[in-house]
Amino acid sequence: MEHPVRTPRAEIRKVGRSDAREVVDVMLAAFHDDPVVSFIEPRPSKRGIGIGAFADAAVRLVPERREVYMTADGAAAAIWSPPDEWEMSTRESLPFLRALLRTPLRLPVAVKFLTRAERMHPDEPHWYLDLVGTRPERQGEGIGAALLRPVLDRCDEEGLPVWTYSSNRQNLAFYHRLGLEVLDEVVLMRGAPTVFPIYRRPQA
Repeated sequence: MEHPVRTPRAEIRKVGRSDAREVVDVMLAAFHDDPVVSFIEPRPSKRGIGIGAFADAAVRLVPERREVYMTADGAAAAIWSPPDEWEMSTRESLPFLRALLRTPLRLPVAVKFLTRAERMHPDEPHWYLDLVGTRPERQGEGIGAALLRPVLDRCDEEGLPVWTYSSNRQNLAFYHRLGLEVLDEVVLMRGAPTVFPIYRRPQA
């Protein structure tokens, strides 16, 4: 584990595979009512299965293919993919797919939606923000911005863009303040919520 980085609003630490359970807990809380998660699994009692399995599968790819940052108090977490590493192989995604088999009627919906979302990635090398989440009771404190700063600063130094997407219109102002630009509004499949592809050019 690297030494923590202090910011005006939070102490940020880079975490490893042994922290997977803590990262999953944050994402379960942060994304329970997310529009995409709710679309893929409308039943609240089953909703955590997919997001929890996805977050766990991503953390298992640390350090070679993912970087994960958390606040020291466990209030928020961010999962990043380095350039050209954002795609999961079939083997790497098996735990996620097996988890979705517990809600088999929703598996085709999840696979179709995520496959179409992957096609939105830009062709150029870029850092991909897989997930960033803050526990609901701590949102609005500026923690999320502090959490993303280490990788955003690195992207500026290395001249690399950032790409992500959001399904929550209320979060767009948060991304805008960090220099990320909403490129479009996209509906990936019938009945799905609108998603917003978001891009950040490296800044001087």
